[in-house]
Amino acid sequence: MYICNLENVCKYNQLMNKGIPLSILLFISLVILPKTAATAQNADSVVTPQMQREILSYIASDDARGRAAGTQYCRFIADFIRDEFARYELLPYNGGDYYCQFRLPNMHMGRNIAGIVPARRKTDKYIIVSAHYDHMGAINGYVFNGADDNGSGVTVLLGLAKIFSAMKNIGFNSRYNILFVALDGKEADMSGSKDFVKKLKIPKQNILCDINLDQMGSSLEPVHKNGRPYVIILGKESLPPDARGVIDMANAVSGLNMDIDYTFYNSKKFADYVYKTSDQIVFRNAGIPSLLVTCGFNDHTYKTTDDVDIIDFDMMYRRMMLLYHTICHF
Repeated sequence: MYICNLENVCKYNQLMNKGIPLSILLFISLVILPKTAATAQNADSVVTPQMQREILSYIASDDARGRAAGTQYCRFIADFIRDEFARYELLPYNGGDYYCQFRLPNMHMGRNIAGIVPARRKTDKYIIVSAHYDHMGAINGYVFNGADDNGSGVTVLLGLAKIFSAMKNIGFNSRYNILFVALDGKEADMSGSKDFVKKLKIPKQNILCDINLDQMGSSLEPVHKNGRPYVIILGKESLPPDARGVIDMANAVSGLNMDIDYTFYNSKKFADYVYKTSDQIVFRNAGIPSLLVTCGFNDHTYKTTDDVDIIDFDMMYRRMMLLYHTICHF
């Protein structure tokens, strides 16, 4: 279990180099932390790494034939995501429908899937969690299953949707509405995110940020050789100044203690390039603060060997829980 405690708050205090008055520390330890620990414990039990393995094994199975946008196989996975949203009792984003249809560049039909977990109190503010579910399909008889890219991102998105829905049902949820969007057409000129942003039903100024998940499953390219679970998060500078510390705070207070890299292996030029290669750039270009959350590239990216057996499910679970705590702390 990843439960916050006073020791972790003190670690965060040192990390941020800010003094916390003793009275506030006592209030946190006696009032805030016990409640947060209980809800964290509840959240930990909603989704397990084994559940994630089962979902990802379905999304990235040979039967899905690589999920090329516009194919019947991609539609099968779209229907699966839609049904999961309904099972978690997310509110349909598009009137009574989870589907937001659009035309792909080849004029076939694309389908974004979007659902909402409402905030615990009425608000017009939103956090978006997005991940593309399409991949490369089958080329010359070779199937590109795309387990890490991006079956893993969709699996984490579904896990977060399930957790926040469960938390809502016991009276603990985010301060903000959470809009979960499974995007189609990323491998087709990011056509799904472009259409979704173009037709947004929410005023852009009401969106705190988009958290885009793209490759969340492997542990093959650690940021540092320290053995710690790691994650790469790009775009923090797009957040409002008062929100830029929320990820580190969530990491410390939750006790996850992950190795978070905001630089893409200390290469600003490559970080800028990578940031522009997935759907978060579409939200960012529209004026919406946007994060890319990823495990980085590996030797299997865009290859037929990107299968479930390269996924580190324990680490993927920890990355999901970091995002859960981050959203809770917004």
